[in-house]
Amino acid sequence: MTQKQQNNGEIRTQQEAFQEALILAITAPTDAQADRAVALANDLARGLTKHEIAKAKREAVRATA
Repeated sequence: MTQKQQNNGEIRTQQEAFQEALILAITAPTDAQADRAVALANDLARGLTKHEIAKAKREAVRATA
């Protein structure tokens, strides 16, 4: 379960937004959509710590497995 699901569908933090962007990048139906999601994730990552990024990556992988 992603953090967004635990929050009743609401994204409350930058880390959650980053995680959702990663999930979008992984599940995007086209390369163009994946590229847009990756660009968004990169922008969001700038405000996060390495620990927050690593945690969000792990959660995104779990959510899409």
